[in-house]
Amino acid sequence: MTMPLSEEYLKSVSESQLKDRAYTPFELAKYDRDSIEDIKKSIKNGKYKDREIVKESMEFIEALANRMNIAITNEKKDSKTTWELETELNDIKKVFDQLENL
Repeated sequence: MTMPLSEEYLKSVSESQLKDRAYTPFELAKYDRDSIEDIKKSIKNGKYKDREIVKESMEFIEALANRMNIAITNEKKDSKTTWELETELNDIKKVFDQLENL
């Protein structure tokens, strides 16, 4: 059971410190990372023969990129560093471009 924060504690800590303590940066879930890796391997091994499968993979990447863009926007509003997330997004965009060129 979580104890509520005391009034004394709340007075001793600034609002920004409370936000920092409550802040959890966005991270790609393991299954999203695994899916991206599977897509990369499939591209490399020439396994994309069916246009419908390519389309499904592109839709997955697009939805993931949209979630990441929202996270980046929110983190920037809170003045948080987003370099790692932006780098991952750029890598995902490259995979999307590869699928688009199949």
